[in-house]
Amino acid sequence: MNLDWIRPFVNKSKRFIVQNAPHILMGVGTCSSLTGIWMAARAALPAHEAVVQAKMDKGNDILDGFREGAVTQNADGSYEMPDLTAVETVKAAGKFYVPVIGVELLSLLCFWTAHGIDMKRQAILAGLYSTAVEALTEYQKKVVDMIGEKPEKEIRKAVAQDHIDENPPPRGILAPDMDYWCRYKGYWFRASYHKLKKWENEANKELVHNMYLSEAELLDMFDPDHIWVVPSDESRNVGWSIDRLMEFDILPTFTAQNEPALELTILDSDGRPYMPWPGYSKSL
Repeated sequence: MNLDWIRPFVNKSKRFIVQNAPHILMGVGTCSSLTGIWMAARAALPAHEAVVQAKMDKGNDILDGFREGAVTQNADGSYEMPDLTAVETVKAAGKFYVPVIGVELLSLLCFWTAHGIDMKRQAILAGLYSTAVEALTEYQKKVVDMIGEKPEKEIRKAVAQDHIDENPPPRGILAPDMDYWCRYKGYWFRASYHKLKKWENEANKELVHNMYLSEAELLDMFDPDHIWVVPSDESRNVGWSIDRLMEFDILPTFTAQNEPALELTILDSDGRPYMPWPGYSKSL
């Protein structure tokens, strides 16, 4: 029998488990939590019966010991069972809830482990992102030093034109109150130069007042009705902090249909690329 497939299968399974560990742990934790609730519901009846039996045994012990007044006799001649202390109640019913406690502790362990893995990955991602931004900033600064600001701006304009040619704006959507097609990263929207500068001031105002601004909030400024721009889940997890204010670098260019367009790039006050990063709300 050929068993050469076992090693690749095991390696692939291990890789899949490691990559999806937070999701797997969250699933196991959720199932464990629901199982614990079901087990607790099933344990309620036998636990109640055990408590009743413990009360009866305690009452019998008291009667056998002739402790007068310790047990109340009703008018019909029956005896009212005495109350149990907290320790006695736990001794009587606790054994039925031990599996429930174990399952719920397992679910908590899964949730805490998944959260720890996710936080560690976010820290690594933030570090890599910061390294990439620093490398890009150093590269742009060296390019400006070697060829000058004007040629460097022409290069960025040419790159922006390539982006627009490769990803043209949607057609057939008219917005009379807006002047040009504008492009930020992969998003197209309609705005004028003055509106972009107004949004720049509003974004910096949000940074000053709230200490940070997510990319999704910036996209909502561009298109609050989400006619053209729908913020992605990624844009809600990245943004800017009060560490540095932002400046909109607006480059005029043309679409493939020879329509005027504006390419928007976000810079900091020193003219360096200012990309949103994952740890923006924790950098203060």
